[in-house]
Amino acid sequence: MSLRTGMALRLLDVEPAMENNLEPLQFLTLEETAQLLHLSRRTLQRMIHRKELPAFKVGGQWRVHPNQLAKWLEELEEL
Repeated sequence: MSLRTGMALRLLDVEPAMENNLEPLQFLTLEETAQLLHLSRRTLQRMIHRKELPAFKVGGQWRVHPNQLAKWLEELEEL
């Protein structure tokens, strides 16, 4: 695992989802994701449009689920 990936995963502080967990879901904005990955928003938008980064729109704004981002980072390390 690269230093950047390890730091991003620690910053995400991802915990497995629990079946009876009633806490509201937490999603990252594109800006928050860009800061974590040290990338520009525009780069992330390009990656999303090329379906390289898992994200979805809520009210016209892109959101990223921390668990999906962590999984995506780990898969990148395996390549």
